Amino acid sequence: MAHVRAALAALITATSLFTCGCVANYVNVPPQPGDTAFHNPDLIPVPELMTDALTWVTAKYPVDPPYAVNLPPGTGHATYVRVVEDGTRGRGVPMSPEVEGLPTYHVAAVRIRGTRATVDVVLPEGLDAVACTVTLRSTIYGWRIQDSRSWLTPVIPVPAPYYLPPEEPLSHPADREQTDSDNGNDIPETDMREFETESSSENLLPDDATTTTEQTGELVYSDLPNESEPVAEDMTETVTPAPVAGDLPPDAVHYVIHPDGTIERDGYPADLRKTFAGIDESSSVLVVVEHTDEGEEAPITEAVLAAFRIRGVANLVVQRVPEGPVLTNVEEE
Repeated sequence: MAHVRAALAALITATSLFTCGCVANYVNVPPQPGDTAFHNPDLIPVPELMTDALTWVTAKYPVDPPYAVNLPPGTGHATYVRVVEDGTRGRGVPMSPEVEGLPTYHVAAVRIRGTRATVDVVLPEGLDAVACTVTLRSTIYGWRIQDSRSWLTPVIPVPAPYYLPPEEPLSHPADREQTDSDNGNDIPETDMREFETESSSENLLPDDATTTTEQTGELVYSDLPNESEPVAEDMTETVTPAPVAGDLPPDAVHYVIHPDGTIERDGYPADLRKTFAGIDESSSVLVVVEHTDEGEEAPITEAVLAAFRIRGVANLVVQRVPEGPVLTNVEEE
């Protein structure tokens, strides 16, 4: 009977983690032979864990800047830059051939097991320890450091340098050229022209297809003709703007994420269990993300927004505003 209760408890815990918007709760970075975990360093919450671990380790075992930071293979350009910048408070630089001679902090491994995570960091030479393992726990306010263990002997291998990858190109249709290497087929040039002509006359999207965008003020590319190409006189340019708060129906669910990590839903305080109750692809949601005067948002913000997207919320509007007073519908006694 005890085994049955333990199994049910584990099942309930795993289910609650998913419904609370956790993107991945079984991760091995780098991958281990034969495992079925996620291995992508860009996957939430891996960047946050690497950032927190670097912040802790570089404060506990500091070296004079500048110094280098080596992240796990597969880390994308944007993640690499953000983790190094935030995790070292601007004192470190991403690993590259030009900085290999600098003292280096190596993020050797990230492991996530439900609400517990560990990050191994190999330290620069000449310090009191050679490596440090940081343990973190997931809370309703995000991941928090629980403890750390310093290693005086080299039990954690020093990973090979993984250089900062090139910046990812914009995925604008005009920026992508159709080449043999893109599609892996040896199509003659004449056949390719015929292929392009046939494809351009087809409507590859269903009539009811819609595009969901986040209101961040960033440029959103649309499938418009290149400015250098002639436009037919009868061609009408149609741009679908990103949804704004005024477009939401009266029954839209309103959220406020405060910089301290607290969340309000329709004016009432909400824990993670209540935050996503009843939310699905048919919901209309307005999320107001408050930031401090320094521009800092709650660490849990991206996980909450990702949870809405995972639930397929098509009508999602995100507004970022300065921090204001906490207004709730809690009755005063």
